[in-house]
Amino acid sequence: MIDWLARLDPRVLIVGLALLGVLLAVPFLLAALRRFSRFRLVGGTLYLLWAGVLMLVLATAGLVA
Repeated sequence: MIDWLARLDPRVLIVGLALLGVLLAVPFLLAALRRFSRFRLVGGTLYLLWAGVLMLVLATAGLVA
């Protein structure tokens, strides 16, 4: 297994690990957003939360690219 991984391009490994991290985080994000949406909040607070999530997603995409 280590020999097979050593033959891969390092960029492929970095992108693969980043995608694995994102895929592991998505179910927790969805569960948190479902739980958060049950609360009655001011609309502005919810928009602020979505802006923060969007910024994190864009930062992750920038680091992967």
